[in-house]
Amino acid sequence: MKRMETLTWLEVKQYVEKKPAIILPVGSIEQHGPILPIETDLRIAEETAKRVAEKLDLLIAPPITYASSLEHSRFPGTITVNPKTLIDTVTEIGKSLKNSGFTHLFIINGHAGNSGALDTAARILKKEENLETYVFNLQEMLAGIAKDMNILGNLREHAGVVEVSIMKFLKETKEETQPVETKLKKIPKSYNMPGVTYGWMVDEYSEAGVVVGELSKASEETGRLLLDKVTAIICDIILDVARVGNSST
Repeated sequence: MKRMETLTWLEVKQYVEKKPAIILPVGSIEQHGPILPIETDLRIAEETAKRVAEKLDLLIAPPITYASSLEHSRFPGTITVNPKTLIDTVTEIGKSLKNSGFTHLFIINGHAGNSGALDTAARILKKEENLETYVFNLQEMLAGIAKDMNILGNLREHAGVVEVSIMKFLKETKEETQPVETKLKKIPKSYNMPGVTYGWMVDEYSEAGVVVGELSKASEETGRLLLDKVTAIICDIILDVARVGNSST
């Protein structure tokens, strides 16, 4: 695995001439309840990017740490930026990468709240720079995998079985030193209704900042399986659209 920031400009030039594709991890700094660190989304995005990069021998760009976490902003430790700021940041990064010779940008996004901004940025980069930009929204992808594994129901979780399992596998959960009530205050009817969106804040529904189903199903092995499965899916897509590989390119 190569991180772009560790290379010289000559090494980047040599890489691009051989393989003009790069991965950009995007996370967030936001509350994740009483046992997960505020870097959880970033950590999962970076771990996934690392695994994909190692399998396909791809370069990883420096991650975007601060992102759009407006819905968590009432919890201490959350750092959020305006969605427009995220759009502008990603498009400027993309333009710089295109100027360096890259033709494909693969964004691995760890935070669902970034999805709209990243989708917009991807379209701008395609229109203005003809940079082939793909966004892998991990929370949505992992939720689908978890449902197929029968460890997740229809509830859209935050700091639930998926994230706790992965962070357990990465040995990055914390002891709950100050137990707080994790029961939801209420679940709005439109929360999981396809096609319906609205403005909401996490603390309106959870004092602990979590939205969880059956957390008892969380385990290190589940975390490993989730990462293995999502990595395989992303690799297959990248191989299909960019035709990159380990030793043959």
